[in-house]
Amino acid sequence: IASLFISSCAPTYVPNSVSAPFFNKKRQTLISGYCGGSGAEIQTAHSISDRFYMLANANYRGILIYNEQIYFGEIGWGYLKKFYENSIFDISGGIGGGNVNSKYVEFLCVFDCNKYYFEGNYLKLFFQPSIGYVLKDSELGFCIRNSFVTFPKYYYKINSSKSFQDSDKVIFSEPALFCRFGGERLKIFGQGG
Repeated sequence: IASLFISSCAPTYVPNSVSAPFFNKKRQTLISGYCGGSGAEIQTAHSISDRFYMLANANYRGILIYNEQIYFGEIGWGYLKKFYENSIFDISGGIGGGNVNSKYVEFLCVFDCNKYYFEGNYLKLFFQPSIGYVLKDSELGFCIRNSFVTFPKYYYKINSSKSFQDSDKVIFSEPALFCRFGGERLKIFGQGG
């Protein structure tokens, strides 16, 4: 437990909330706003048929103690298939990009504290299968978003030593359980994972 209080980090990639709109007919639109661990987000999706939809999402995260700012946006498409009475299979994919800028000093450090600085842009390709159960006023879903994240160029510095990196690539598997409940036009959203 002590390590939680005496260590620190400046995250360079923070996953945004999952986007699985679970539409059931053509010309439905979903506009969502969130505030949480991944920052402030807006997510939009629109069904262009009873099976296909487009999505566009934006995210901002700023943390004062790290002097951190992350900007991110993504676009994509999705396919829905209803099975059984209230169950939906959803598969989506897309591309996104972001910028991160973090500066911080080791937390609870007294002597010889390290100062860190990171700046870079990143590109994300994602593929996300989801399954959900939909009732009139509630939805419950599970998804595993698979993300390929690359930092084409980034710069970091620890204290006064400088380093430039040309490229770094990482694959993330991001499982999430989520729910929406409420009225027809306004729902509360929760996600864990």
